[in-house]
Amino acid sequence: MFPAAKRQRMDDASGGSRNPDQAQPHAYVLPHASALPAIGGAPEQSYQIHIGTAPPVPDIRALFEAGRYQEAGLAPMSQLFAPTHMPLPRPTRYHPDPIPYGIMIPDNEEMVNAISPDLLKRMFLQLTQEDASGLMYSALVNHHVRQHVTERTRVINFDSYSRTAWHAINTKYDRLSGSKQYERANDVLNDVERCIESISQQATAFSSFGTKVNALETLRRIGKTIISASEIIGREVHRNYEWDMGLKNAITTILRTMSREECFKAGQNVSEVGKGKLWEKMEWVRAEAVNNHCLAGLDVWEACERLRGEDPDEITDSEFEKEDESEGDDQDEEEDEDEIQEDYERENEGSTGRDDERSNASDEDEEPFHPS
Repeated sequence: MFPAAKRQRMDDASGGSRNPDQAQPHAYVLPHASALPAIGGAPEQSYQIHIGTAPPVPDIRALFEAGRYQEAGLAPMSQLFAPTHMPLPRPTRYHPDPIPYGIMIPDNEEMVNAISPDLLKRMFLQLTQEDASGLMYSALVNHHVRQHVTERTRVINFDSYSRTAWHAINTKYDRLSGSKQYERANDVLNDVERCIESISQQATAFSSFGTKVNALETLRRIGKTIISASEIIGREVHRNYEWDMGLKNAITTILRTMSREECFKAGQNVSEVGKGKLWEKMEWVRAEAVNNHCLAGLDVWEACERLRGEDPDEITDSEFEKEDESEGDDQDEEEDEDEIQEDYERENEGSTGRDDERSNASDEDEEPFHPS
């Protein structure tokens, strides 16, 4: 019996309150459509009935005997109807579809390993939405919270990645000839990109402030190494970062996960005494990349603004005034174009009138034609 039906109470003849299920049988009935107006029910609504002494309608027995109700259990027809409003119970255990002959089922780990990561994610999301017990959703939330708490309490040091990038660019293939260095340039770029990607994957939105600052410092060092690169490999690295935005995007993504106050605090960080703050060293990277090497992939202008405590999406008063001035200039240009158009039309009208006068005069001077 459903809990909602069990909680229903009814008054007996003496006016007291009692639970009818303790001493009375019950049943389920499905009313026909013709009987719905009599009880105020809804189509296809299951009703739990309780045995009582006073029926809700006088002719309930007549309705039942006339076939307007289908009996689904035992019930003398002195009854009180109550909608259950409960969904159908789900099975306590699911089973796979029938397995065709000849297919062997391996263990769970082997079957999971055979699923692609994308398909596994889609299956998990679907199970999370359809799991009525909430087991999948609770496991997902618990993992999210544990990861968040763990990342907030540790600081990751990424210094080894800057050393790896420096070694790959400057010393790993420095003893090879020029042609061999040219052949190895792609390997060097792959090493540098792996360092950048590893830092991006570990410095997430959940990471601690110390982890994010260390990641920014390390990425800045990698940018400085790229700018300072020379010889054959250095030239190929420069060519790559004329268009490759991987390093720039990694720095910007980390800063976008931080508040304005955190960005300003990170910009004031001094990793080595006497060598300036982080925002100053990031400004140097941008200036060298743009002014001296034309490396668009290291134009970290947004990072510099955020580290200074500014919001790159915010329009300042000076920029607003410039926009107003530019709008005024555009309006003046449009007015000038209109004046030019009007002058052109007037000239055309004047020339057309003069042409008409000339044609009329020529017609008057022309001698009439007399056929012979």
